[in-house]
Amino acid sequence: PNIHSQSNCDMDALVELTAIYGIDEMERIARSFGRTFETNIPTLKAATVSWEQLIMRMDGVDALVGGRDVLDLLEWCMIMDPKKRLSATDILSRSPVLQQDGRSLLLKK
Repeated sequence: PNIHSQSNCDMDALVELTAIYGIDEMERIARSFGRTFETNIPTLKAATVSWEQLIMRMDGVDALVGGRDVLDLLEWCMIMDPKKRLSATDILSRSPVLQQDGRSLLLKK
């Protein structure tokens, strides 16, 4: 679709995703779907910003509650490439954040 047929919300979402995942990752994902991705927005960077960096930049955040386990959960849920993204079942069974006494808090066993 050309740019005139897309809503501002779609364009804003692409800019926000690019600010997190970086231009290089957005281009790679677009190529994997037979598409292209181009931008001329000078503030967007080529590299991905880590979730930890992004969270720690927020106003009022001094420390991440849950530490590495929470970051792992966030990273698993937010993998951009759907071919590499873990399934919900895998995430629920792997994450210590979602476990109690070695059992998933959300999956029936």
